Amino acid sequence: MAENSGEQSPQSDKDQNRDSVAAQSETTSRAPRQSVVGGLVSSVKYLQDAHAEAGAIKLRKSDKATWVLLVIAGVLLIAALFLQNQKTTVTIIGDVLVAVVLFAFLAMRFGVVRSLSARQAVLTWQLIVGSFILGLYCAFNSLLIAMIYSGTLFH
Repeated sequence: MAENSGEQSPQSDKDQNRDSVAAQSETTSRAPRQSVVGGLVSSVKYLQDAHAEAGAIKLRKSDKATWVLLVIAGVLLIAALFLQNQKTTVTIIGDVLVAVVLFAFLAMRFGVVRSLSARQAVLTWQLIVGSFILGLYCAFNSLLIAMIYSGTLFH
C-alpha cells in the first residue's frame, strides 16, 4: 500500500493550464464589461499574447496534407478561369476538394472541445455557430452582388 507522506504530486501542464484559466476567469468575471469594440481589441491582444507564449506549433502530417489539398483546390479553381472546355468539370472538382479539406480541417480540431470545461465548450460552440452564420451571410451576399452585376436580379 502506498503511504501518504503529505507530498503533493506535481501538476501536469493540463492541470496548470486549467488552474490558470480558472484564476483568469475569476479575475475577468469581477471586471466590468467592456464595450463591443473594447472587448474585441482585448480579445485580439490576448490571442496575440497566447500565440507568442505558445511559440511555433509544429504542423501534424494531416495538417500538411490539408494545406497541400487546399493549394491544389485553389490551383484548380484558378485554372477553371482559363480552361473554357473543361470549366464546369474543373470547377466542380475544385469546389468538392475545398469542401472535403474544410470538413477534414474542422473534424480534426473538433476533438479539442472535450478538453474544455463545460462553459468553455458552450462558448466555443457558440463561436462555431456564429462563424457558420457569418459564412452563410457572406455566401448569400456574394450571390446577391453577382446577380446584381450580371443583371439577373433586376430586369
